[in-house]
Amino acid sequence: MAAPRQWSAKAKAAAALPPHYYEGFLEKKNSWDQDYKKYWAGLWGSTLYFYQTSRESQYIEKVDLTDLVSLNEDNCPRTVSPMSTEKPGLTLKMRNQEVKLRMESLEQQEMWKGFILTVVEMRIPPSVSLLPGHLYRLSEALEKEKERRCNLCANVEREEKLPK
Repeated sequence: MAAPRQWSAKAKAAAALPPHYYEGFLEKKNSWDQDYKKYWAGLWGSTLYFYQTSRESQYIEKVDLTDLVSLNEDNCPRTVSPMSTEKPGLTLKMRNQEVKLRMESLEQQEMWKGFILTVVEMRIPPSVSLLPGHLYRLSEALEKEKERRCNLCANVEREEKLPK
């Protein structure tokens, strides 16, 4: 009987994970950090969540993208050879901080850039170089984000109408 209890605890932890629009491993460095740290990251809403591993249900850090001023690709050769130690990356500049992200591949860089800009700008950015299937995933995320924001507005309106 002990095995089903362990399984149900795992099922509860898995159910607690937020429904990320996009997720994967990232290396992150804040302006006060000396070096990059590797995290499992997930984008949901306009927030980027960072976890120790892909199996964690509790994030250890988050970055609010509503304060995003600019997103820049780090200077990296357009082709990264397997022998190169340089990784493609993005720099997120917010009003009060700067966060540098590194990815394993140029495809991952373009995917993160696409998803981040989609939820921040509420449109699919024309500047991304993605395949049709990837663009479809961006459009799905955009629709989910529109629905999420609409529900947030409806909840705020209901709370304002309640008697105090």
